[in-house]
Amino acid sequence: MSDFPTAPGWYRPILSATGMAMRLALPLLRRANKDDGQAVEHEVDNPEMGHSASERIAPRADRGADPNLPLHVTRYSWALPACEAKRVVDLGCGIGYGTVILSSLAREVVGVDVSPDAIEAAKRLYPAVDYRVIDLISGDLPPGDVGVCFEVLEHLPLPERALERFFETYPRMLISFPNPIGSGSHINPHHLVDWPLVTLKRKLREAGARKLTVYRQGYYSPAIRRWHPGPSLTWVIDATR
Repeated sequence: MSDFPTAPGWYRPILSATGMAMRLALPLLRRANKDDGQAVEHEVDNPEMGHSASERIAPRADRGADPNLPLHVTRYSWALPACEAKRVVDLGCGIGYGTVILSSLAREVVGVDVSPDAIEAAKRLYPAVDYRVIDLISGDLPPGDVGVCFEVLEHLPLPERALERFFETYPRMLISFPNPIGSGSHINPHHLVDWPLVTLKRKLREAGARKLTVYRQGYYSPAIRRWHPGPSLTWVIDATR
């Protein structure tokens, strides 16, 4: 089990307890996914939880509906008003379906990802959009008015450095981060960062954010609300420097 090195000390027992409960419950609720998946999804087995964890969403007609896809698409749709007529950079775009959504209203949009496989797939699927292989921590970030970074920070080995670079480059950032209680490193081995909301907000301010507006997605609906009843599955934040 993960020792949760990125989580504050008071938060680690909470994550450990939820992990123990999930290890007992999940094998009873779902079968392990034995599909090897596609390279762009980069699946790894999590035997403790009895499932395979994907690094990124890759919509595939042969698998039917992915239950996580509505959550992801809703975030990009929510971002559209802020991106209208702006230069937008989708930071950690994966295979690029969200970048295409942003392109419907943005003046120009660039999708960037560290994975050559993901960018190759994006260029093949959506050839009209500009996609580039760029490391968010060390690469040259494209200029823009708005940076979009959905479900990416938890994958990065140096998320604080990435946030500093984002706020140095973009005056406005739209960010989502999964609640570690439901999506922590003990559940998805691709996730390296287990920050509660209080830590996430502090890290954003330390990186240069001056104004934060926090929205939430719940467990039972992909809708993004300022005040969401019940526990949050994902925090969605509009941050300006």
